[in-house]
This record gives sequence, structure tokens and C-alpha cells, in this order.
Amino acid sequence: MDRSEAIQDAEVLEPLQQAILRAVLLGSPLPGGRTLTLPDSTFLADQPELLISDENLVASVPSEGASQRVRVASSSDIARTAVEQERDIAYLRFQPAERNGDEIRIALEARLAPHSPHIRALGLSGASVTFRRKAGGWVATDEPIQVAM
Repeated sequence: MDRSEAIQDAEVLEPLQQAILRAVLLGSPLPGGRTLTLPDSTFLADQPELLISDENLVASVPSEGASQRVRVASSSDIARTAVEQERDIAYLRFQPAERNGDEIRIALEARLAPHSPHIRALGLSGASVTFRRKAGGWVATDEPIQVAM
């Protein structure tokens, strides 16, 4: 039986979200040495700036060394910008983290805010990373699970 529960402890989540963002934005390995790339990473890299939704975000965003400007914004601001600029905007958003025993699962998804106010945001791709506490900190336990929608 799956006994996962939502976790909102910023002290625990911040370094884990930071590790995921460093992996996606900078190509750094996850704790434990695993790599993480999103299926839509090329599309995201083509954006004039990479937006990250503040929804479920507790980590500061590592932007030094990133190949493009990175900015945090609310989902409503991202949607409004897409309509105002009359273009679809890709952005990243964390799902609520889940704890299952001594493991924490964090999912990051790439989404698309459409230029039409009549269309809801669409999922593009995503990745889920499971971390387990080991001596010296948290490590990614398995290869990240990646999905393309």
C-alpha cells in the first residue's frame, strides 16, 4: 500500500529542489551522480527567458552559469504575459513533493502557457526524482522517471 503524504518542510525541500534545478539549468549531476534532462530541454532552451512558477517552489533559483535568463513568476503572471505578448510561453513548475517512508519524491514539469486566454496551460514533459537520506545528505535513489506528453 502506498502511504505517500505531501511534504511542505522548506528546510528539507529547498536543497532537493535546488539540486533538480541545478541539474536542469546547469547540467550538474544530482546528489548520487545521476543526470537529469527534461524531454523538452531543447524547446525550453529556445525561450528568450526561462520562467519558473512560484507554485510549490521553496528553493532559490540558481541562475549563475545558466545559458539563458531565469525568472520566477506566478502562474497567473505567466498566463497574462503569454496573452499580452501573443505567444505561447514554456515554463517550469514543481508538483507538491511527496514523502513515502524515508524517501521524498519531487516532480518538475515543463508546461506551456498558451497565448489564448481561452485555453488552459498544457503539460509538455516532466521528470520525477526520488531522494533518500544517506550519511552526509540526500541522494537520488534511482534514475529519474521522465515523461513526455
